[in-house]
Amino acid sequence: MHHLQLAAHVKGRVERGVGYVKGNFLSGLELPDFAALGQAAQVWLESVANVRVHRETHRRPTDLWADERAHLHAVNPRPFDVGRVLTLRATRQFRVNFEANRYSVPARFAGARSPSRPIRIACAFTTART
Repeated sequence: MHHLQLAAHVKGRVERGVGYVKGNFLSGLELPDFAALGQAAQVWLESVANVRVHRETHRRPTDLWADERAHLHAVNPRPFDVGRVLTLRATRQFRVNFEANRYSVPARFAGARSPSRPIRIACAFTTART
């Protein structure tokens, strides 16, 4: 996300959330290893973060979630694939050209076109402009 330099009001809400986690969860936390972080975060969410009264909504996040849950719909049970399978020729520099972009591929594809080994390219689309 692009924001104006020195314009704290533009990104303040995001930064405040990071500060909340750092100051209320991570501050002074000692764990035996990184694997324990997920369990510690879950305990903290259930006992601290989601049961406090939120400063702006004046409600507990757990209560808001209960209200919102009734309005949610199930995710499509049949996921769709947005990838395209193409047979492309890789250059000697291990690249394939696709829609004006060059992508690196494993060396074994260099200079060969093989329908038995198609190179799968997954496309993601966004409306964001940079």
